[in-house]
Amino acid sequence: MEKNMEKVLETMRKIKTQETIKIIQSQIGDINIKEDYNKIAQNNKVNNVKYLGSIKINNEEKDIYILTEQREITKEGKTQTIEIEKYVTEDLEQIAGNNKSDQYNKPLVTEKYKDQKEQIENQLQELNIEEPILDLNEMENERIEQISKSLGIKPEEIESIDEIDLEQLIEEQEKEIEQEDKEQEEPKKEEKEEEQETLTEKQLDGLQIKEETKLNQQIKGQTLEQKLGLKEHGITDGVKLARVSTASLNPHLEKANTQVDAFVVIRKDNTAVVLGEDILEPDNRLGTNPTGTDLTINNDGTVKQETMSTSYRIVNGNGKDYLKTSYDEISGKEIKYSMYSPQKNDYVDVELETSRTKRQNTNVHEFMKDKGAGTDEAKKIIERDEEHGQCEEKDVTVIDNDKNNDSHTHEIKEIEEDEYIPDTNIKWRDFANSCGYRGTDWKEKTLEKWNTERTKSGNEEKSNEELAKDIQEEIEDQYTPGMERR
Repeated sequence: MEKNMEKVLETMRKIKTQETIKIIQSQIGDINIKEDYNKIAQNNKVNNVKYLGSIKINNEEKDIYILTEQREITKEGKTQTIEIEKYVTEDLEQIAGNNKSDQYNKPLVTEKYKDQKEQIENQLQELNIEEPILDLNEMENERIEQISKSLGIKPEEIESIDEIDLEQLIEEQEKEIEQEDKEQEEPKKEEKEEEQETLTEKQLDGLQIKEETKLNQQIKGQTLEQKLGLKEHGITDGVKLARVSTASLNPHLEKANTQVDAFVVIRKDNTAVVLGEDILEPDNRLGTNPTGTDLTINNDGTVKQETMSTSYRIVNGNGKDYLKTSYDEISGKEIKYSMYSPQKNDYVDVELETSRTKRQNTNVHEFMKDKGAGTDEAKKIIERDEEHGQCEEKDVTVIDNDKNNDSHTHEIKEIEEDEYIPDTNIKWRDFANSCGYRGTDWKEKTLEKWNTERTKSGNEEKSNEELAKDIQEEIEDQYTPGMERR
């Protein structure tokens, strides 16, 4: 099968970004401290990523990338910069390493694959590091040249610009052109309101209103009205958002609504505005009749998987905001606000207060008022939910962003050597070995290490997979890679 090189390139960029962030986080613990971030990033980063091809591991074909890490370390009071090579799979699992400053230039297989050590080492040595299939630095340099031509500036003027800044620079230019076109073609806001399909008070009374929810409620730092961008569409006096029967609405429309659900904004004067696909559009990831379940926070604070019915993207949002409907065993259908995680390709739904539901309890209300944890919030919530598994006591406090309000914790008290650390592919015995615990008391030491690291500041939001790998990397960094295994 022909390899999809665009996907490979995307993986290389992901490896460089995520591994660089990990290195910096291990140095300062908080990459939001911009001054420290910039200072540390100069000497602690991934310099390059190369795609070498594939090898067989456990009789399965795996793509192999080699990344070159630059790290600043202090030994005996002296600071020096070292380079480390790591062989990783597309899942960022390290299979071998090599300290370039060391005379021992052979890739050293990690403890996990010691039973395949010779086989893997031989395969890695057959891969051509000097002439890789793809070299990220070379490709990025070519890209800088292309961008410099499109922007009309010299390549050296943008070589230090961050990848995100480059994208923003190009997007800003495109937006300026789009804005000029819109100003010529689009009507003014006052005219937009006249073009909206509106319903009189009598027509609204004749609709089959299923649920109503208030537009002034807080949703992650904004009101629902702001989330939907209603004022930008000339709807300035809305009070409620209502889901109505499409069959009862269509007789009042010039063009019939073909969607499963229809939404209208009810105004102060009890007239209504029909929301079109410029405000709520069908979720193209799921279609109009999605199946499956979403992680759902209910108004009483409980957290569980619930079946969805329909999903609509909030056009005004950041591409990750949705409104959904789903069935509830008590109230029938209900309206939910939903956050999408591209990393997990999954959603987190929150039940909204409607005319048929219970009021949100204090913890859910605070969760909705909280501005949130940035673009990765849904991912972090899903990971925290996974850590609690099928826990019957699971509620919003254990998956929200406030680690001080947790109703309970799951401290690990017993382990077996062939068992996996929960929600990871790492066995306790392998983790203990990487920590250097090999005596008769290895279980006690491993548990103490794990539970101590789990409660450290900065580790609370990490998944078990991230925490285990961070601990292993931190311990490996204290030694020359592979030294203890020679």
